[in-house]
Amino acid sequence: FFSPVVLKNMTLSPAADMMAVAGMNKMGEEAISQGRFPLWNPTLYCGLPLFASLQYALFTYPPEYVIRVLSYIFGPSHYRVWLFHYLLAGLFTYLLARHFQCSRVGSWIAGVAYAFSPQLLVLIDVGHGSKLMGMTYLPLIWLLIDRLRQRPSLGRAAVLGAVFAVEILALHPQVAAYGGMMMGLYLIYYGIRAFIIHDVSNWLKTTGLWLGSMLLSLAISAILWVSVLDYARYSIRGVGDSGVGGAGVT
Repeated sequence: FFSPVVLKNMTLSPAADMMAVAGMNKMGEEAISQGRFPLWNPTLYCGLPLFASLQYALFTYPPEYVIRVLSYIFGPSHYRVWLFHYLLAGLFTYLLARHFQCSRVGSWIAGVAYAFSPQLLVLIDVGHGSKLMGMTYLPLIWLLIDRLRQRPSLGRAAVLGAVFAVEILALHPQVAAYGGMMMGLYLIYYGIRAFIIHDVSNWLKTTGLWLGSMLLSLAISAILWVSVLDYARYSIRGVGDSGVGGAGVT
C-alpha cells in the first residue's frame, strides 16, 4: 500500500489536518533541537499550549525513539512514525490470534485484515496518525489482560500497565478510553463467569492486579495526561459548563 513512501522517498498527498499540524511539528522539533521543552505555541490567537493541547507531544511516546533510529526504512518525515504502526498492528493481532489457538496461517490473515482494514488505512490519509497509533495496541492489550487472567502475577500486571501507559502516550485519549472500556467489559464478563463456576477468588486476584496495573500506567503517563486534563478546563472540546469561563460545549 505504501511502497512509494517506503521505497521511493515519496510522501502522501497532504490532507488538511496534515497541513494544519505541519507548522506545529516544526516548532516542536526546533524547540527540542535547541534543548527547550516545547510547551507553548505563540502563533495562534494570543498563544495557547503546544504540549497540553496535544499539538506536539510526540517526544513523550516511547516507540518514537526506536522509530527514529529505523526511520530510513519507513520513509521521510513524520510518515515513518505512522507506517511503522501498520506492521505493529498486524504483529499484535497475529499474536492475539495465536494466543487463542488459531493456526499460523489464520493468525497471519487476521493480522493483515486488521492492519490493512479500511478503518486503519484511511487514518494516515486524513492525517489522524495518533488515532492509528492508539488503535495499534488494542489487540496487544486484549492479549495481555487475558494472560493476566489465566495466570495472575505481578510481572504480567506490570507488563499490562506499561503497555497501557504507551496506549495513553499515543496521544489519542479517545482510543485510550476505548482500551480501558474493553478491559472493563472483559473483567465484567469473566466476573459473571467466575460467579457461575465458583471461581471468584481468582477473579478477585486478577481484578486487584489489574487495578494496580492501571495505577502504574497512570503514573508512567502522568507527564502527558496531567497537563492535558489541566488544559481541558479551558478548551471548547473539554468539559461543558464546568470549565473556566464556561469553556467547552455540551
